[in-house]
Amino acid sequence: MDVQRFIIRAFPSEKHARYNPWQAATVVMLIGENDKEKSQRIALFELSKRNWVPEKFIRRDTMIEDLVREEGGDLWEAYQKAQKGKIFWLEDSEEIPFSTKDKPIFISAPRLTEEFIDRVVEGAGGHRLTKAEAAEYKKKNADYILDDFVIELKDLQQEGLAVSTRQKKIAELFSKYPSEGPVQQLDPFILSDFDFKKYMDIVGTPVKKRILTANKQIKTTIKQMGLNEHKGIVILLNTGYSSIPHKFLKYLGKRYASKDTSSVTDVVLISSWTITNGFDSVVNFAFSPHKPDDGSLGKLYESFWQNINELMNEWAKTGFMPQKNQQDPMKPVSFEHENQVYTFSVPKIESSIPKPK
Repeated sequence: MDVQRFIIRAFPSEKHARYNPWQAATVVMLIGENDKEKSQRIALFELSKRNWVPEKFIRRDTMIEDLVREEGGDLWEAYQKAQKGKIFWLEDSEEIPFSTKDKPIFISAPRLTEEFIDRVVEGAGGHRLTKAEAAEYKKKNADYILDDFVIELKDLQQEGLAVSTRQKKIAELFSKYPSEGPVQQLDPFILSDFDFKKYMDIVGTPVKKRILTANKQIKTTIKQMGLNEHKGIVILLNTGYSSIPHKFLKYLGKRYASKDTSSVTDVVLISSWTITNGFDSVVNFAFSPHKPDDGSLGKLYESFWQNINELMNEWAKTGFMPQKNQQDPMKPVSFEHENQVYTFSVPKIESSIPKPK
């Protein structure tokens, strides 16, 4: 019987009992099977059974028995067991293996919340609509007043690629770009210009909905409070839709604010995300527009970074202890459609722990 070898980069699923979804590993499997396609299905099933999700098939080949016998040792022993029907499995963690679900050692910054944005607006000289200003109105109001602007805050707390209807549309879009093996990387930069725009339309739906809703609330507030000379700002806070990079969010925010609204003149885009390997963590914040003028947007920009500094200083005083409401690290997203696995990967950071020589 032939033995098929699979070397797969994979990450734990949410159901994995020990490891976190961002803890990638290289998995090696030896499967005794003459049919290559069948052995691939067996490999995928074994990954799923052990609660691992494939990110990339690094190698798929039929082993040459004479060469394996010559190599001898553990490899020859594993080969013989595979021939007898036992799947050989080896996983080599790329991340910090001792940072497990029950003993997390990574650090992650406090999540940016609505209360944080309250402080940002107040620091810029604005205020949240008071009960006296808003209580008499039954319709939904905007959130803040700053100078001659009415401001509405909208947030993105959930991963947009987790929505099944969106997954189907993305799978159909990427199906025109066949991958090597049963795993398709969701890299929008491989798409044609036309398909890239379609991709942005698909992933941008939550952004569009929030900006349209914010426009209605701003318009209502301006009318009901008689603020006819005021303009509108939407603050879009992204702490959960990590598959949309901040530069994509800037494009989507500007596009929908200029295309589908009448009361919104500016969009402020705030993103926060954390990348970890289990020991080292990189905490990121972004604010757009970058360094605006000295007007109201400039005040918000200065107040935002001042409040970020205060937030991080307060966190540092705790020794960077886990917070009650902390930012979850970025994690891969994977889904299956018509027997094809689609995966969105997260950036890697190098470990500061010296590797053994």
